Amino acid sequence: MADQGKTSFRIGQLATVIDGPARIRSGPGQQHSQLAWCADGAPLTVFPPAVDNWLPASCYGANGWIYEPLVRYEAAPVQPAVAPVAPGESGRPASGQQATVTSGPAAIRSGPGQEHLHLRWCGIGWSLTVWPPTVEGWLPASCYGANGWIHESLVSVSD
Repeated sequence: MADQGKTSFRIGQLATVIDGPARIRSGPGQQHSQLAWCADGAPLTVFPPAVDNWLPASCYGANGWIYEPLVRYEAAPVQPAVAPVAPGESGRPASGQQATVTSGPAAIRSGPGQEHLHLRWCGIGWSLTVWPPTVEGWLPASCYGANGWIHESLVSVSD
């Protein structure tokens, strides 16, 4: 049995909280500590399959587990439209730059633009890695297992 206390973020699926507010917990069950509340109608990304009716989830920067009956699925599983960000790939520098989310929750998207699919939320103060160059204000980024794109106005890049 996998370690249920650690959330493994893979390709996610867009969803909405129904019958909220819903608790995001540190593990799959009511015995686990509460990390955050997600209001009724709040957007989230879930990562099926469920474990005893609990789904790994990301809601406004809180990463943990949510009770599946409180979730309404919004779309098919999110598939990246671009190859995952990897060192040395596609002419990107072998090492990325550290950055911090300064405005959020910030969306990591599957491509450079708001029309691309949402992969996960990254909360204010979260660390991530970005790679130059920008594409119309969007940076290739990796944030806690999600590889995609983030708008440069939402991050502060370390020198």
